[in-house]
Amino acid sequence: MALDPGGPGLDDLIAYAHETLDYQALERILGFYGPAYPGAAYGDTDRWLRARWRIISLLGLDHASPRAILDLGTGGGHFPLLARWLGHSCQAINPPGNPLLDELCRWIGMRPVSHRLRENKVLPEFPWYFDLVVALDITFNRKPDGSVFTLREWRFLLDDLKLNHLVPGGRLLLGFPGPGGEAGQGLDDPALLELFAARGGHRLADENAVLFDPLR
Repeated sequence: MALDPGGPGLDDLIAYAHETLDYQALERILGFYGPAYPGAAYGDTDRWLRARWRIISLLGLDHASPRAILDLGTGGGHFPLLARWLGHSCQAINPPGNPLLDELCRWIGMRPVSHRLRENKVLPEFPWYFDLVVALDITFNRKPDGSVFTLREWRFLLDDLKLNHLVPGGRLLLGFPGPGGEAGQGLDDPALLELFAARGGHRLADENAVLFDPLR
């Protein structure tokens, strides 16, 4: 099937996935690593396409002109896959050390940059700036010693994104796993919310996410 250039819907995209992706190869990949391997949940492609479509819709990317997007910690690559099918360009970053995630991204035709986000460390350089940066199901804010990002360390990340990666007026979406979060720090932290608000962020209704529109 050909995608509707006027804006395909979620069902169209899932049908397109089943026509263009080799699901038998996916089963072989998942069978090799097993269901307990870290990141194996990303093998449920239809589930993750539906979950990432929710974000696509929230950001209006399903009816937007082409955007340049950076996905921090793409996991199985489902967000950039949808973005690409909708006509956007999307660069992704994934931390090194998980061969299953590497294979899942290759399976859908993605080649994320291998990079582990750390406190007070700048992101890799890219030859262009982005209209939008997304970070979904954030866990990078847990440091190796088990503590979480301080406000100063969050400021460092926001400054790096604004100065070195976003176009003027560019947007940023930060999505957390849940209250308190898998990483131990979520949007139940009043000081963190205050910082985000000062930098242009507002919490999205019914979402554990903050949209900076734009990042200040």
